[in-house]
Amino acid sequence: MKKVIIISLMILLLFCNEKVEALYVNGEKIDFDNKITTPANRNFAYMIHDGCEYTVAIPAGAQKLMYPTGMTNPIVLWQTTNYQQSKMDFYQENLSNVDYSAKTSFFRKNTNDEYYQMPIYQLNLYDWVYGEITLNDYYMDDMTSNHRSATVLHEMLHVFGLNDLYNQSNKGSIMYGFDNRNTMVMTSDANQVLNDKYN
Repeated sequence: MKKVIIISLMILLLFCNEKVEALYVNGEKIDFDNKITTPANRNFAYMIHDGCEYTVAIPAGAQKLMYPTGMTNPIVLWQTTNYQQSKMDFYQENLSNVDYSAKTSFFRKNTNDEYYQMPIYQLNLYDWVYGEITLNDYYMDDMTSNHRSATVLHEMLHVFGLNDLYNQSNKGSIMYGFDNRNTMVMTSDANQVLNDKYN
């Protein structure tokens, strides 16, 4: 009887500790192995810092993430002015000598309880605590409002653990890594990752 109980407990622990299977889209892995630490009720605050003028595009991107057409996911986003509450901080820069319209950085605490920026390879090893999104006004300024909010959505999805896709066959995904993607809204591949990681 004891053996049966022990074996049953071992099987239960195995299933409880199992990682979510990675999702591939046309042969490309769309997500990192880890994710942002999840607050209670999956309520994630974001903060728009002084000097960032995209105060319409950022909430619009958040709406696209929370309310994808014909789909659902567990993410709740809300804007805060309290730095301590924020899991996602927005900044702005104006650089002509780079080839990105936006970039995302990931942070976790080291053994001294100090935040540090994680190198990309660590996103497959450790969860992170918050993300910083920097919007490059040099490129964003010329975009339509719909394109801006799609760029914000794409970057927010990075914070939630999604990776860029670069195969031409993935131009229809919101996670396509170039600005000439064929969509401006949440796509089912990205939404599936949110459900797999945060449900």
